[in-house]
Amino acid sequence: MKFSIITPTFKRPLELSRGIKSVIDQNYQNWEMIIVNDSPEYNYEEFENSEYRKDDRIKYFKNPKNMGVNYSRNFALENIADDSNYIIFLDDDDWLAKEALFIINKLLENNKIKWLITNRSIGNKSIVKVNKKKEDYIYVLDILIMKNLSGDMTHAISKDLATKQKFSKKVKNGEEWIYFIKIKSKALYMDINTTESYGYSYDGLTSISKDAYNKNTKLLWGENKNIEILFILIFRSLKILVKKLFSKN
Repeated sequence: MKFSIITPTFKRPLELSRGIKSVIDQNYQNWEMIIVNDSPEYNYEEFENSEYRKDDRIKYFKNPKNMGVNYSRNFALENIADDSNYIIFLDDDDWLAKEALFIINKLLENNKIKWLITNRSIGNKSIVKVNKKKEDYIYVLDILIMKNLSGDMTHAISKDLATKQKFSKKVKNGEEWIYFIKIKSKALYMDINTTESYGYSYDGLTSISKDAYNKNTKLLWGENKNIEILFILIFRSLKILVKKLFSKN
């Protein structure tokens, strides 16, 4: 089984090098890493002249100008290897745990699924919260609405599902949301740490931040009017209404 690891990067050459090293050091070696530099005028010479560039499994691209993370991810999806089986999105400030790909590969082989979600951590603390343990999860219902899973997660998605979708061109905060709701598949969550990070932003679309949630939901509805977004808009409106009614009493 071959993994395509997609990493957009913006003005983070040192952090990127850490992430690349974590991929190279994996004890499972059937992978490729697609790096898209969205800050072409920023100094990436240390990486570009490093030993990493000699590894044929690492594909490195530069955007002609700052195009945004969504453009970079879409570009990477268009350039994955023909023999790739699963896609993993790895931000440039994150890195894989030592046996991440080995563990993910075993889970996928044993469960025969197309979408696997695993937890992530800062230090020894998981940044994924599980409110209800289930055999599988529906992204819109369990993650966006009911919050049965919340926080920053690592996704391994089969190539045939991942490459059929595109990231939003409009939404800059919470940009993964519109992409994931297009994937018509249930996801299996496994409480196994595969990715580590130094930090985590709580202002994404799936967070409890009302302003970010409302703003981005409206943008998403304007761009892609589908039943999932309508369902979420209705639920969100009802939730706000109930809060206002109870706050008066």
